[in-house]
Amino acid sequence: MWEKYIQQTDMARKPIGNIRKSDVQKLYKALLDNGFKTNSLDGINNLIHPTLEMAVDDDLIRKNPSKGVYRALKEDDAKPRIALTKAEQHAFLNYIITSPTYYHWATVFVTLLGTGLRVAECVGLTKNDIWFDKKAISVNHSLIYRQIDGKCQFHITTPKTAKGNRIVPMLPEVEEYLRNHFEIWDEIYPKESPSIGGYTDFVFRNRTGDLLNPHCLNRAIERISRDYNELESKIAAHEGRDPLLLPRFTVHNLRHTFCTRMFEVEPNHKIIQQIMGHAEISTTMDIYTHVTQEKMAESVQGIGQSMSLFK
Repeated sequence: MWEKYIQQTDMARKPIGNIRKSDVQKLYKALLDNGFKTNSLDGINNLIHPTLEMAVDDDLIRKNPSKGVYRALKEDDAKPRIALTKAEQHAFLNYIITSPTYYHWATVFVTLLGTGLRVAECVGLTKNDIWFDKKAISVNHSLIYRQIDGKCQFHITTPKTAKGNRIVPMLPEVEEYLRNHFEIWDEIYPKESPSIGGYTDFVFRNRTGDLLNPHCLNRAIERISRDYNELESKIAAHEGRDPLLLPRFTVHNLRHTFCTRMFEVEPNHKIIQQIMGHAEISTTMDIYTHVTQEKMAESVQGIGQSMSLFK
């Protein structure tokens, strides 16, 4: 990353004492103008900021000129996160489980809405990660689909931070759907699971038994929402009421929906931070106290009824 994006820039050629905040801003803006996404700048910033911070510590410069530059860009680019309301969440799931066309998506969407997993974490789950005896799910890797060297392919990645490697308790409905999923495993997956990076027996796969591309879930959400809204509009018109329509949303909004439901029933935000796998508590909400695994499991199981996925 240093050689490709930084080394040949004007800023990299300057004596370190001559680098100004405007130089860092200019570099980041040039990268954005050349197709970088704001989140992709994180890797660049993780090279530049610590390097200049070390120069501060060594008394080579008085202050870090990169301080706050990336954060400001990220905040400017941030889009409001949409969480489904309880009514929308229930309508979405109930439509799926009663639809002959979309029922095969039920388990994965119940799991997403009942665990708050990132989509790559969810599609990367293997049989070994599902701990029915402990009523928990082990989150220790992700399955991503990226273009590398001009070819799109699946890859396994591990969490960037210790918080990302975690145990997530299973809500009763998640356990029910996963158990049913495992009971018909051989029926829905006629061939052996692919193996990627030493991982196999992937829980969620497509109808041919191949790995599930995370983008497929967003396309499924689009089709499900479209057909639900069309049917709901007809029913509402017949019943003389306003329809309950689903907004446009992506699979990541299901994670935000789970987090929102947690905030509605769980006062200890440290528990929410651990379940969500946020590296910083400020990402969840600045709070205190240490949470044990037992307390986290107790909390989630205790609120299982109040945040029921279908009622």
